Amino acid sequence: MGGTLFDREVSSTVAVAAPVEQAWRALLIVLGAEADVPGVPVAFGAMAGRLRDAVPGDGLAVRARVGGRAYELSAHLVPRGAQCDLTVDAAPDDVDGAQTDGRWHHHQAYQAMKRLVRALAREVSRVAGDAAGPVAR
Repeated sequence: MGGTLFDREVSSTVAVAAPVEQAWRALLIVLGAEADVPGVPVAFGAMAGRLRDAVPGDGLAVRARVGGRAYELSAHLVPRGAQCDLTVDAAPDDVDGAQTDGRWHHHQAYQAMKRLVRALAREVSRVAGDAAGPVAR
């Protein structure tokens, strides 16, 4: 049987109208890893101190808990001249308790992660000074 919705990774890409360095700082601000900034959603701020492998240009991995489940997101910035693209993604095997044999347990787990990934990407784009929204899924 072919792949289904439940064995795909969740991914969101947004265009950010800012250079990589500015988008990188916005990502760290949104995740609560930099100075407290009014308006940063609590869900993202809760990720503070859980960044690992954070290397500008190479991306970062974020380990956090939401609803009692551990998950890992990865974020990568790709320069596009004076702008850049931010991609945030998570695979089923990165979400503790949300998968079996590389598949999402249920549609709700997939949808919840999809919303979180998109919200994070959009918030970084907003903080970096752009409201471009998703350009790809």
